[in-house]
Amino acid sequence: MAGLAAGAYCGLRMPVRMAWRSGLAIATVTWLILGSVTNQLGAFTNAVLLPVSWLCEAGAIMLAIGIARVLAGAGPMARAIGAFAAAGIAVSALAIVYSSVNGYTVWYLAIPTARVTVDGERNSGYVHMNAAACRTLYVTRRGFWSAESYRVYVPGERPAFIERSFPIPRFPVFAEGDIQRRDPFAHDQPHERNPKSGPAFVEFTADDGRRVRAEW
Repeated sequence: MAGLAAGAYCGLRMPVRMAWRSGLAIATVTWLILGSVTNQLGAFTNAVLLPVSWLCEAGAIMLAIGIARVLAGAGPMARAIGAFAAAGIAVSALAIVYSSVNGYTVWYLAIPTARVTVDGERNSGYVHMNAAACRTLYVTRRGFWSAESYRVYVPGERPAFIERSFPIPRFPVFAEGDIQRRDPFAHDQPHERNPKSGPAFVEFTADDGRRVRAEW
């Protein structure tokens, strides 16, 4: 929230061109950093990940506000193009609402406070949880310029069910259709998962035998 608030303040106070250009630069650089930092920094990993995450949020909201201000002050042609784009977005939104209401699409939200560790060491991974029912989530751990995601279903009293999935992007929200797609490059579970779960954590063995733990 601190990054969003700072980004909104800067996006509204800065000159228009500076706002969207600065937002684009900050969002791009911080996204690249988040994609490369895993746990190789040791004790300094948290000190890097937290401020970079806040800056990424700030840059994204600065970019969005800057673009909105550019369109608001543009001429008739740019406004017409913006109107057509808004109409397209509205139609797409209606289609998304229809598929969501009828169960064809399930939404997952990123948990900003989630913490992922691998063999007890902090990792720059992230967690997405089902927005409707909190028993299904995706846990993603990061490698150097790579990601490995696992779909986790926690049925309550019974052990959690874990399977390898396609890498989930570091987006605040993503949608999943009614067809589950397994990662074709994943092996057929070379290790027992040995899952453990609680009200706000899940732990399991990854394909390479390392223990992954996600807390939120």
